[in-house]
Amino acid sequence: MSAPVASAAERFITSFIARDWQVMRALLSKDCVWSMPGTGRLSGDAEGSDAVIARARFITGDGLHTELLHALTGASGSAVILRNTAAVGDRTLDEHLATVVTSLHDRIVRIDTYLSDVAGKDRFFG
Repeated sequence: MSAPVASAAERFITSFIARDWQVMRALLSKDCVWSMPGTGRLSGDAEGSDAVIARARFITGDGLHTELLHALTGASGSAVILRNTAAVGDRTLDEHLATVVTSLHDRIVRIDTYLSDVAGKDRFFG
């Protein structure tokens, strides 16, 4: 894929970290899908830009800190490697993840997240 795909992935994560939902919405296609592993509240597919933004708002609602570690570009897509940490009461989260972003015509059409601790994510977010 070309450089704009990597740029879209980085801008998506930058908007997520900044909690800038207006910028995020401008990056997403209306039928964007965000997949997340596990069996908890955040698991499965968020379908449509409204659902993707609702998921992002929910994830960032408990004081989540996201650190962008690497941005990667491949022949057929791009990814960002992140570290998420949070602590709320006796609940803690410390995970590494890869988020793979697929774009079409400069809009994000699919986001696939891969986690180092799926069970920890399910416990933290319920």
